[in-house]
Amino acid sequence: SDVCSSDLPFGVAMDKNDRLYAMVRVTIMQNICVIVCGVMLMYLLVTQKTPEDWQWHGAIVMIFMFGPFGDLFYGLSTNMLERDWIIVIAGDDKDWRTYMTTNLKTVDYMCNLLGPPCIAALHIFGDKSIKT
Repeated sequence: SDVCSSDLPFGVAMDKNDRLYAMVRVTIMQNICVIVCGVMLMYLLVTQKTPEDWQWHGAIVMIFMFGPFGDLFYGLSTNMLERDWIIVIAGDDKDWRTYMTTNLKTVDYMCNLLGPPCIAALHIFGDKSIKT
C-alpha cells in the first residue's frame, strides 16, 4: 500500500492519499496478519507438533513474521484515527497543522515514556487498601 511503503514521512503520505481508502487497506492487512497467526497457532495446537518437526519451525517462523506486521498495521490505523481530526480542523493552514502535529507527538511520546513509571510509583507508594 502507498501509505505503508512510502519513502515520505508517514504524516505527509497520509495527507497526499485518500484517507478512507488507506484506512481500509491498513485494516485488511492487519486482519490478514491476525488470521495467519491464529491459523498457525491452531495448527500447532491441533496437530501437536513437537520442536523436532520442520512444520513446527515453519509455523513458529510465520507467527513471528506476521505478528509484528499485524502490530505495525494496528499502529498505523491508530495513528490515522488519532491524527485525522487535526487535518480537518487545520484546513489549509499547513503551519498550524505542523505545529499541532509536532506538539501532539511530543505529548504522546512523553505519555508513553513517563506513564509506566508514574503508575508503578502509584502502586508502590499509594494507599495499600486499594485492590487493583
